[in-house]
Amino acid sequence: MLTQTVIFTPKSLSEALEVLNDKKPVVLAGGTDLLVQIKGGGIPPPRYIIAIDNIKALKGIKKNGRKVRIGALTTFEEILDSELLAKFAPHLLEASYEIGSPQIRARGTIGGNIMNASPAGDSIPPLFVLEAHLILQSIEGRRKVAISQFHTGPGKTIRRRDELLIGIEFEAGDKSSRYFFMRLGTRKALAIAKVSAAGMLNIKNGHIGKARIALGAVAPTVVYAHGAQDLLAGKSLSPEVALLVANAAQNDCHPIDDIRSQAEYRQAMVGVLVERGLMRIMNELNGDGQR
Repeated sequence: MLTQTVIFTPKSLSEALEVLNDKKPVVLAGGTDLLVQIKGGGIPPPRYIIAIDNIKALKGIKKNGRKVRIGALTTFEEILDSELLAKFAPHLLEASYEIGSPQIRARGTIGGNIMNASPAGDSIPPLFVLEAHLILQSIEGRRKVAISQFHTGPGKTIRRRDELLIGIEFEAGDKSSRYFFMRLGTRKALAIAKVSAAGMLNIKNGHIGKARIALGAVAPTVVYAHGAQDLLAGKSLSPEVALLVANAAQNDCHPIDDIRSQAEYRQAMVGVLVERGLMRIMNELNGDGQR
């Protein structure tokens, strides 16, 4: 049980980095995943835990020039209340609303969701299409890693044990950027996604320039739908194009059967979600404002 675990509670980033370097502890942020795993027997109680929730430097949402930065300890409740993210990452707000219950959103952090490294993590596909970078820091220095390169499998990342995720950074889009997030779960709330999809289209003069589509819960990590993205380049959005791209997205993923769903169903639903997302963007462009 937790009685044999030593818990460190640093008040500053520098103090936390010293503990990480010396003890290599398990990091505790909001606790909505780690404590459940420990109490449920999913992982053994660690020898050392570092609770970082009191480090103010890891909280908040800021914009500096074209860069938007989200502190790793920013909660999903705070993301939902952010006017800045509502403007530059509305699909991240949509994903945040789908996470757990109000109580979980009040405690759970975006950094914790990323570090949990679940291919079904709701915040990860929206960050993929933003081409976000993760900021990792140790006592030796700081480095940035593209989120698309960070996860190596379920529960696995390239973070070194002496490093701490301190923030997420992405470049703010402009009025030509359009986004969507879609997910499918067993029920509308308090259910892990069976499949999810996020998209970003840069549309100028009716034509798509840059396009990014990311898929969740259909591979060991979140993945880009490269074939679908390539099909969108240079095209005007229409129902026919949306269907063509949706079919391509199905071929871009190779899901498995597990306790939550079957591979065939997941693959079919990828197409449905991508088509719905693209059609929603098309309706927004046409002034319907449908969501």
